[in-house]
Amino acid sequence: MTEKEFDYRSIKILAFIVPVLFIVTGLKYGGIFLALILNKGSLELTIFMNCTGINLLFYGLECLLTIGLYVTLFRVPDVSSRWNASCIILLISLIGEVFLRLLEWQSTFLEDEAVNQVVIVTLGAIPELLRAIGVILFHEGVRKQYVKMGQTKEERDRWIGGYSLWLTAFGIMIVSMPVFLLILILGTESMITLLRWFGFCEAFFYLCISVPMGLAIRRFCREYYLYRYNHG
Repeated sequence: MTEKEFDYRSIKILAFIVPVLFIVTGLKYGGIFLALILNKGSLELTIFMNCTGINLLFYGLECLLTIGLYVTLFRVPDVSSRWNASCIILLISLIGEVFLRLLEWQSTFLEDEAVNQVVIVTLGAIPELLRAIGVILFHEGVRKQYVKMGQTKEERDRWIGGYSLWLTAFGIMIVSMPVFLLILILGTESMITLLRWFGFCEAFFYLCISVPMGLAIRRFCREYYLYRYNHG
């Protein structure tokens, strides 16, 4: 792809999609945990099955933004090998979401056995983890591009520090849901209130970290746009 053929519009779109995806993901998880507390109910087997009302809206927006991120990265294949890998992983996660919806439908015909529940919970976490890996690979591509663009050590350290904090909050939040589900399936529900509040605090912390991280992504997209335009 030549410079004239390079899709500069996709870089502009990334500056919008990625920060909004960060926020929507945090709202989805936080809403799920908070709704469970208010409803005094029990956790369902997968994240989608726990989504009702506005949480279902957040879930749908997250899927649409994931599709948008996949399409955008697909349109800029020459930027980074990590972005290419992210594109593939995101596609697999979307296919996995479709497969999981069928599995959830089939689960309604299965006997309510702990083994079946554990299998569904485990498989249900796979699309979420794949999406997380895709987003992490996107960040790794950003980090590599910053090095290529001649970013100073101080700027790289600041980026890595913010990215490490965001990654920690993101990882804890993503892993917590299937872990909580397995705890409640294999144990008792006496800990459910503590787990719900703990999960909500995780989501809130992630949202707080996502705001400056989203702004950093917007800044990168602007800088990379100018770098690509001026230097190729």
